Amino acid sequence: MLKVVNKLLIKAMPILTPTALLIGVLIGDKITHLSFLIPWIFVVITFIGNIGSNFKQLEVVIRRPFPFLVSLLVLHIVMPFLAWGVGHLVFHGDSLTITGFILAVVIPTGITSFIWVTIHHGNIHLL
Repeated sequence: MLKVVNKLLIKAMPILTPTALLIGVLIGDKITHLSFLIPWIFVVITFIGNIGSNFKQLEVVIRRPFPFLVSLLVLHIVMPFLAWGVGHLVFHGDSLTITGFILAVVIPTGITSFIWVTIHHGNIHLL
């Protein structure tokens, strides 16, 4: 049952994502009282995705660390530096906006990466 629902949600993702964004823009101020649920939703998504993990998969990552190190490099060094550069070009002199721009790039990468890797049946143990 859950696999069927998951397959339907994966197929609907190109529609669900912009729809959720549009709903957030249009009525976001009316549903802010539900914002406490956001971390819990991410916890559930991450937990469900990692239920199948085991030490054998961790061993594979440890034996071949290059993909893991590349993803760390990209997510935690390249992307923030790129955001910093773009922030300085677009928001020159506005340090608070540049800082917010960097945080906007860095914070969601963990859960977003996890969600997309899970959807496309990638190796979540590298994340």
